[in-house]
Amino acid sequence: MTTSTPLNAALAAETKANPPKPVEVIRSEYAPLKYVVSKVSLDFKLYTGRTLVESVLTVSANNDVQTGESEGGEDGLVLDGEEATVKLLALSVDGCEAELVADKDYILKPGKLIIKGDTLRQGASKNE
Repeated sequence: MTTSTPLNAALAAETKANPPKPVEVIRSEYAPLKYVVSKVSLDFKLYTGRTLVESVLTVSANNDVQTGESEGGEDGLVLDGEEATVKLLALSVDGCEAELVADKDYILKPGKLIIKGDTLRQGASKNE
């Protein structure tokens, strides 16, 4: 379902008003990813003054990494983004019939979209 009000509208307004300071990430702090994106499909629709991008990611658990709490205390897929310029219009997980609910199924933070591990596992179990 696509909404006219972006799912990240409040966070975008907050980030524009109070931009976060850059965070230095040291190479030794990197860890293997908990989820592997094996395929990315992008569909671009170009309009005057705006572009609509639909992305579909094929994601699976990285069996070489033990899942556990990630950033924000959640076991999930962490995607980086720029909410001040990107409007999140819809979010779904294949296999999850109900509409995803903020803070229950996913978390929006400055520069981050975290799809909770339980949500990913629920979708995966229905696609087996």
